[in-house]
Amino acid sequence: MIDIDIPESMLEMMEYTKEEFDGLTNKQKEILAIGERLFGYKMIAEVVESCHCGYKPIVGDRYVFAGGGTFIPEECTWPICLMAVTPMLPYIYMYYDRIRAGLDPNDMWMETIKCADVGTDCGGFGEVLFKITFQKVDEEEKMKMLQDVSR
Repeated sequence: MIDIDIPESMLEMMEYTKEEFDGLTNKQKEILAIGERLFGYKMIAEVVESCHCGYKPIVGDRYVFAGGGTFIPEECTWPICLMAVTPMLPYIYMYYDRIRAGLDPNDMWMETIKCADVGTDCGGFGEVLFKITFQKVDEEEKMKMLQDVSR
């Protein structure tokens, strides 16, 4: 078994029992070990196209997430829509994997995603296209994001 050094702050935040922690895989423990590094970036999903969306997003509107995947509502510029944000979940997992591997999260091969509404051509009502980017944050903002999720 590989010895993985996990910061006490991550163990406290997750509140695992010893039995639960011992049952985690090495890959899970690796993510916990870099947990604080995950908060070194914000994920920004910026509207680049919109057609017939009832929420009326305009190019440049955005959703902003902490590196751990939680919303930063004060930085979002239009209403939160589950049809829009649900397809973004895989980007959070890809981000985790890139940080774990020591790679730049902005170098993913895919950087755009559409909302889950399929558009009028396919029986839906509208659609929105987002560009996903990751913005590095300073240490102060990183600590604030960590505090916000561990309240």
